[in-house]
Amino acid sequence: MILRLNNGDLVLTLHQPNNTPHERAAIYALVEKDSTIAIADGATKAPASRNGT
Repeated sequence: MILRLNNGDLVLTLHQPNNTPHERAAIYALVEKDSTIAIADGATKAPASRNGT
């Protein structure tokens, strides 16, 4: 899923690895370039927050 954060940043969220019960949320920063969306240069998987922030 792609979503826009409250600060205006775009992120891609997905589950990795896709093997039960080892799935965890993976969040990647995205950038808008012209009429496309791409994973940000140097973007690495960020751990999902446990407190919703």
